[in-house]
Amino acid sequence: MGVVIMVPCAVLIGLMIVDTNNSRHMIRNENLKAEAQVIAVDLQRTIGSVEDMLFTVVASNQLQGTRLGSCPELLSVIAGKYDLFSSLSVLTTGGDPICSIGGSQSANLADRAYFRDALQSRNVQVGTAVIGRLSGKPVVPVAIQFEGPAGGIEGVLVAGVDLQRFLDTTTLQATISAHDVTLWASDGMVLARSPVAGDLVGKPLPDRERVVFLDGLRDPAAIGAGQLSSDAEVYATASVDAFGQTLFVTVGDDARVLYAEARSMAVRSGIGVTILLAVVLALSFTLASWSVRQPVGRLVRAAERLTRGETGVRVGEVGGADELRRLGEAFDEMAATLEERQQASERAEGELRRVLDDLEHRVEERTRELSAVSAEATGRAQALEARKYFDETLARVTELIQACQTMDEAMHVLETTMPDLTLGRRGAAALLRQSRDVLEEAARWGEGIAGETTYVPDACWSLRLGRPYSHVPGYGGPGCRHVHETGDGHVCLPVFVQGQTLGVITISTGGMGPEAAGRFLNDMETAIASIGLALFNVRLRQSLRELSIRDPLTGLHNRRFAEEVLDKEFARARRSGVPFSVLMMDVDHFKRFNDSHGHEAGDRVLKEVGQLIASEFREGDVGCRFGGEEFLVLLHETDAAEAFERADHFRKALKAAPVVHAGEMLGPVTISIGVAEAPRDGASPLAVVAAADAALYRAKAAGRDRVVVTEDPRSRAADLATGGAPAGMLVAS
Repeated sequence: MGVVIMVPCAVLIGLMIVDTNNSRHMIRNENLKAEAQVIAVDLQRTIGSVEDMLFTVVASNQLQGTRLGSCPELLSVIAGKYDLFSSLSVLTTGGDPICSIGGSQSANLADRAYFRDALQSRNVQVGTAVIGRLSGKPVVPVAIQFEGPAGGIEGVLVAGVDLQRFLDTTTLQATISAHDVTLWASDGMVLARSPVAGDLVGKPLPDRERVVFLDGLRDPAAIGAGQLSSDAEVYATASVDAFGQTLFVTVGDDARVLYAEARSMAVRSGIGVTILLAVVLALSFTLASWSVRQPVGRLVRAAERLTRGETGVRVGEVGGADELRRLGEAFDEMAATLEERQQASERAEGELRRVLDDLEHRVEERTRELSAVSAEATGRAQALEARKYFDETLARVTELIQACQTMDEAMHVLETTMPDLTLGRRGAAALLRQSRDVLEEAARWGEGIAGETTYVPDACWSLRLGRPYSHVPGYGGPGCRHVHETGDGHVCLPVFVQGQTLGVITISTGGMGPEAAGRFLNDMETAIASIGLALFNVRLRQSLRELSIRDPLTGLHNRRFAEEVLDKEFARARRSGVPFSVLMMDVDHFKRFNDSHGHEAGDRVLKEVGQLIASEFREGDVGCRFGGEEFLVLLHETDAAEAFERADHFRKALKAAPVVHAGEMLGPVTISIGVAEAPRDGASPLAVVAAADAALYRAKAAGRDRVVVTEDPRSRAADLATGGAPAGMLVAS
């Protein structure tokens, strides 16, 4: 019977020992895997801090305008702040070094892929890990562009990340119990070890260790003494995406220390089993009565329940011999120990879950931060792109206006370019007349602005206030009276240059709110300042030209303008074969007006003649004061016969016009006119004018107050051949 009792007890207790030992192995292995994951996550976070460091250095604009004199000091300050960098270099956009610290950087880096990528992107660019030529340690080159004071890329900052310091920083931040940590690349190169041991850093990983390290990605794997350690170790491995490549982190722990507790427990349990078996054997041979079987039965039932995982089972006080009581107490102590260890295992699993949850939370938080930074950078890039487009468009508009000769040309430029500058918004430009009491619409784009085309300055709030004015419906403030649009808002921008008001530019803001309308108003205020200056220059040039080609007394064109027009018209007539006529006029007895009534009276006569020329001839004809009391009128596409009729009509109109000066009638005023047709009457513009002038003198000689047409050379030749009188002369008086 003792053997029957002893065998199941031994089997049950042995199973409990094996299960407990396996549980301790599993918990320690899981802890080792968790430590590898923690270091991998902390490495990822440190990588993010490296990128943040570079972004911070570039965003501080410390590198702008860097020169050989101050560059080393500046890099020393940066290296003092960020000790992960083993070297720092500032290079030109062509790849030539400006200065460097912490390493030798004399070669051109233009052929490096990460350097070329840094010139094309604002993000941090990473190269592959290399062995430093001076330090002999693995480093990873990282590069980022920086801009100059005037915008544009000025150069590239290249930093070498010390992987050993990188790993040391991470393992210091992470609380781990592992014996050693190894950072290695996918090609097997050992990049860093903590603590530093041996001379394997920068060399390929031994084949045996590499196989075990890769096995550690799935479950911790053991290896005997090798090149990385003189003792047997257990390794767990985790992968991490770092610097644009996949790296591996392997943590190792001494197998003897790792499983010492399990072995100790196995020894203690074996001793306990031996003692327990001895006691059971003794009891089985000494006690055969019911008092022995009952306690043993309780123990067997309790052991069966314990085997099923009920660690809370207890046999309590066992009656009978002292040995049975001690056996029950030992059983209860063993069950309590198993329960405590199970609870410890559950606590360890809970702590592991908490660590994993915390890691997930930190990863999510970091992801949100990076998303926010990315969104902010995208917004800034879009704003810069929009500003660049606005500035380029404004420069193009200003350049086109500056090239205009007249205000009409400038207004046409506004109509074709303002839609680009205002992003398709409707608008109109009104210019202040020379009388300075009325504004008149001179240009519109889009569908224009619904409202008055002519209005007084007081109808616009921007002219009243002397500054740009914005009206947003529903947000207070009246709209300008010259704008009839009630549903849409508008901005009015007065064009002031050197204390003078040129006009007002009105732009529809559509459904913009107050803030958006305010920003739009600020942008357009800057643009209108440049456009206004360009318009002022055009008006100034136009005024100067008018002064150079206009007679100030009569308002007609002067002789210089007449000669320019004659040259162009003569060339056109020769090409087209359509003639034009020239009228040369001279006021009769003009000296008499000056002698009898004074020079002011003579000026009054000349003004009357000029006004009558402007009103009696067609709009396309050109009237000029040729000199003194002489006038010249160019009649487009008109032959001599028609010119004679129109000249005679003008002569009669002048003679009938009342000319009053100082309350005294000066008339009648008569005029003599000579008519010539081009190109019939001359081979050049000057010859045609001379022919008209000769006809004028014949009119003077014939008694004044008449129109004389020069002879047609072809008719004169025919008359002379037949012996008749000249037929080409027309005279009216």
